[in-house]
Formats: sequence, C-alpha cells, structure tokens
Amino acid sequence: MKRLLGWTLIFLVGCQNEIDIDLARIGEFENQLKNPILLDSLPYNADSLLMEFVRKYPKNPKSESYCYYASAITETRGMHLRAAQLAEYYLNNFKGTRERRMEQAVVAAHYYEKQQVFDKALIHYKYLSDSFSNLPVGVQAEQMVVFIEKGLLTPEQQLEYILKNNPRLQN
Repeated sequence: MKRLLGWTLIFLVGCQNEIDIDLARIGEFENQLKNPILLDSLPYNADSLLMEFVRKYPKNPKSESYCYYASAITETRGMHLRAAQLAEYYLNNFKGTRERRMEQAVVAAHYYEKQQVFDKALIHYKYLSDSFSNLPVGVQAEQMVVFIEKGLLTPEQQLEYILKNNPRLQN
C-alpha cells in the first residue's frame, strides 16, 4: 500500500507542469504583492523568483505584474541600480498601464542618474518628457534632459544654471 501511494505521489509530481511549480512557489507570497511593499511579508528572494518567472514565461499574463513588483521590491530594499534595471526591463518588454509605465520610467531615470549612468537616465527622462509633457513629471523630466545634455550633473551646477538663465531671478 505504501509503495502504491509513493508511486502515485511521484506520478502526480512528475505530471505537474513546470509553470505550475513556478506559480506555486510565487503563490506562497503572491497575495503580499501590493503597494506599499512590505518586505517583512516577503521571502528574501522574492524579486529573484518573480524575475525568473518573467524571463521563463514572458507571454504569461502574470509576467507584467511580476516584473513591476520585482522592481518595486528592489527599490524598497534600496537596491537602486537593480531597481533601475528592472524598471528598464519592464519598459522594454511590457505595455502595462500608463501609470505603471510612468512610474517605471521615473524609477529608471532617477536611479540611473543617482548611479551616474547618465546615458540611460537621459533615455528615460526623454521618454517621460515626451510621453507625459502635460503632467508635472514630464515638465520636470524635460528640465533634467536639459541639465544632462549640458553636462550639469550636480545640484550646484543645476542651481547656477537656473539662476543665470531665469530672467525673473536676476536683479
């Protein structure tokens, strides 16, 4: 009887689809994927598990959301370069909602800038200024495009530029 039960269990596990196994691993914490991200409720490797799924199953309907949350998890953990990279991956691979695309572009632009990866920051600031020009984030992104293109990379350089080029601030 035990032998039959053992073989049945092996058969059932063997028949289980690989995607089902991957979904089950994520299913253990999937209901915790929401904003704001609460790290205490997630496994230490949640972002890696999510991105492993995304890369294995890019066409799966859950992949867009999993990529978004992987980026949010890494940002919350203070892994800023990784957050920028995952946000960029999201933008390059998923359509997502307008709000999520804007948020991911801000993450990519901001953290690439903070990590002094200015060529990539510029790409994402340009996307924000072109796609969201009617919103404050688009206006601010346009200013960052000007700063980066002019090589004004420190806050002091940017302030000096603003003071010199704004007639209302000159005496």
